[in-house]
Amino acid sequence: MTLSELIESIYALNREIKKFEKKYGLTSADFYELFREGKLDDGDYEQTEEFCEWAGLYEIKLKREQKFRELSRQAVSRMLAASKGYALHLSPLKQSVEV
Repeated sequence: MTLSELIESIYALNREIKKFEKKYGLTSADFYELFREGKLDDGDYEQTEEFCEWAGLYEIKLKREQKFRELSRQAVSRMLAASKGYALHLSPLKQSVEV
């Protein structure tokens, strides 16, 4: 997966997750906490399936956001080391970066 694909996948996950947040009126963080603690009445099979899907999408999003933060911090460290105290020059990526 390239960095560009990683970022795009986070946006796509956010779009899917927003549907659940809108439907149930909860942030994913609040839902996930209740889900992990077993505090939700799953109701029928369809709702159980939805909750599992929502939780799964949210977990993937969290992992990908963490990876993006790590890559961003690495890039900042490289820029700071190369700048030798001068102002940083931030420019668009010229090629896909494999992650």
